Amino acid sequence: IYLPQEDLERFKVTEADLANARVTPQLIDLLDFQIQRTQAYYAQAQPAVHLLATGRLAVMSGLKIYQAILQSILDNKYDVFNQRARTTKWRKGRLVLKAWWDLHVTSN
Repeated sequence: IYLPQEDLERFKVTEADLANARVTPQLIDLLDFQIQRTQAYYAQAQPAVHLLATGRLAVMSGLKIYQAILQSILDNKYDVFNQRARTTKWRKGRLVLKAWWDLHVTSN
């Protein structure tokens, strides 16, 4: 289980809930907390991508693609057991172009 034990306890999500693929109100609260936390980290990280010596496009693309995957969890109503959180190859391509744009056009 790749969730902090303290967060499982805080939101009262049990390993049995996870093993039985139960989308409970407690799991939704936990996932919402994790998504908000992750989005905050991404928002903090994004301005610093411009400071990287190399790999800026890869890092910015990763940020945008993973943000889209988080949105997919929300779109799937937090059902991470029966619906894979994903984005399409076409959407990934557009996000890479958006990352390039953000790095080269909007930063100037």
